[in-house]
Amino acid sequence: MEVDYIPGEERHLLEILEDYPFDFVLGSIHYIGNNFIATKVGFENFLAGRGIIEGIEEYWHLWKKGIETGLFDVMAHPDYFRRSLYQMGVPDVSFKEYESSSLRGH
Repeated sequence: MEVDYIPGEERHLLEILEDYPFDFVLGSIHYIGNNFIATKVGFENFLAGRGIIEGIEEYWHLWKKGIETGLFDVMAHPDYFRRSLYQMGVPDVSFKEYESSSLRGH
């Protein structure tokens, strides 16, 4: 089962997951706030008022929080945002571009 991590809904999510005997639970980040970041429009709305690096750092921060909840066996597709960057016409990015990120080493 793949399940979106939504900050602030950990208790509710735990209750749901405990009700079903899933063998394996993948955590994922498809939404940030109300923005479905897999779409060009959703990702553009998410990035409004922030730069690409800042947006990606926010994505990584959320991803890290998802891990820290312990609700998931593993987190899925860490580079999900890249699909939206491609749709926006941003050239393919390398994770090396984010080595100086504030999340480095976490």
